[in-house]
Amino acid sequence: MLIRYCYARRRPLATIGAALLLCAAGLMIDRTPPGALAVALLAIPLGTVVWARPRRAEPPAPAVPTGIWTTYDDRSAVWDERVGVQGGALPGSQLLAITGETAGWSATIALPPGQLTTGHALAATDRIASAYSVSAGSIVVEPALGAEQNRARLLVLTTNPLRAIQPFTGPRLDHASGRLPIGTHADGTTAWWRLWTPGSGVCHGLIAGTTGSGKSGLVNLLCTEIRVSGVAVLWLADPEQGESVPDWQDAADWFAGTIPEIRRMLQAAERIMNGRKRRRARQTWIDDLGRIRRGRGHFDPTPGEPQLNVIIDESPDVLADPECRRIVALIGKKGRKLGVSVTVIAQVPSLAELGGDLTIRSMLSSTNIVMFRTSDKLSKQMGLPQDLPVNPANLPEAWPDGTSTAGLGYVASAGGRLSPVRVHYVQDPYYWATAPVEVAALEPTAVQDAGAAFATWRDRRGTGQDELEDGPLRSVPDPNQEPEREPESARESERAPAHDAILTALTRRERVHTGVLAAELDIPLPTASQTLHRLERQGLAHQVRPGIWTHAARSASAG
Repeated sequence: MLIRYCYARRRPLATIGAALLLCAAGLMIDRTPPGALAVALLAIPLGTVVWARPRRAEPPAPAVPTGIWTTYDDRSAVWDERVGVQGGALPGSQLLAITGETAGWSATIALPPGQLTTGHALAATDRIASAYSVSAGSIVVEPALGAEQNRARLLVLTTNPLRAIQPFTGPRLDHASGRLPIGTHADGTTAWWRLWTPGSGVCHGLIAGTTGSGKSGLVNLLCTEIRVSGVAVLWLADPEQGESVPDWQDAADWFAGTIPEIRRMLQAAERIMNGRKRRRARQTWIDDLGRIRRGRGHFDPTPGEPQLNVIIDESPDVLADPECRRIVALIGKKGRKLGVSVTVIAQVPSLAELGGDLTIRSMLSSTNIVMFRTSDKLSKQMGLPQDLPVNPANLPEAWPDGTSTAGLGYVASAGGRLSPVRVHYVQDPYYWATAPVEVAALEPTAVQDAGAAFATWRDRRGTGQDELEDGPLRSVPDPNQEPEREPESARESERAPAHDAILTALTRRERVHTGVLAAELDIPLPTASQTLHRLERQGLAHQVRPGIWTHAARSASAG
């Protein structure tokens, strides 16, 4: 009992003394050495007193960080054992400068010089995710900020901040740099779009992504920034009659909703380029050193001479037209220093989607490129300046809680960060399309170059005349290329079957759009439009409203 009492109260010296007393009792006191008995009698009170003395407080143990990894050393150990080891994804590599981030942690990947490059690190994204037992979307590998080819930047997300919608809080174009913020990266940094480069010229762009991925949201943002910039003018083309961004049909300086009207718009843009080239070649100006110079080799937009931004939605339909394709390629080559830029929007950035024109693809591959979720597994290698670390086709359509991922993608521009981004969402684009702000206008000489087609586009749209062809396909001669003209006999042979097919389709349908008829019957859109108007003049078809047709007999019975 005495031993148990002393032991339970953690008094080891007293416990030993009690044990010695029991031994003495068992062996009889007369057989116990006197020295041992004395030690036993003293051990119990001495042990109790010594242990009862107050002990010095020990410092508390350091808190263990929560999460998948408990210390930074563990993260390095995982890398060394699963990634940097021979047979791993990046043998001989190491992690340096590991830093905690708001949504995870980051580090620098040091690659063995002469053996591995940044490209190897980008290609190893999936295997790095496997090493840390996380999803591929939680791993971001991108080139080092210093562009060293034996370095890369690693970001590991423990929580994804991009799940929350990034709201557009208002225009933020920086006139000093020509850049505007379009979204937020996973590490909280800003993603940019460049309208122009000071001292150089305007910049072109490409936006790609499948239906519902966020393309229209970015177009709304760009239209907003352009309209309120004071130094840029918006021309918007959409062969689908503006279905994606309806709020900008009347707010744009020129809106074109049909292929014939888009062709007029692009031809006017070419005339503006030619006019500016003539004037700017003769223009004199004084440089920073006070010298008088003649001719300008760059373009910085001003309220008096603004940048002309041509945004083309559903660009594959537009670039299928030879004249439109020619002018878009010309703007890509010469528009930079003449203040005319073009941004094309497609579902997949393939060569076929870009009109099969290498010039257009090359022009776009060095400027603003935003890739949303695509439906093609090869999207990551279609004409972009570098492969993306994660294929855009693998981006989820919805988050685990069922909310949309619209606006999630990559800024894939040359020299840009290959990091996921969530584009800012414009909640009320109609407000920005109609807000009472001072909007830039083309200089009078540019308006004169654009001609009557620019001055009367609203009249044509209101009466449906924007679907009609007017004059030859090319109003601006190109000294470097003469387009092939289809013989009149061939066009006439095409009209006959189109006439019969469209008339038959009208008898079966109550109402139908021109574009729908053309797609269903596999007839070129201009041919379908011309045939419908010819049937209208013959009293066989009736246009209910611009672009919507019905059979004349059906219209008469309804009336």
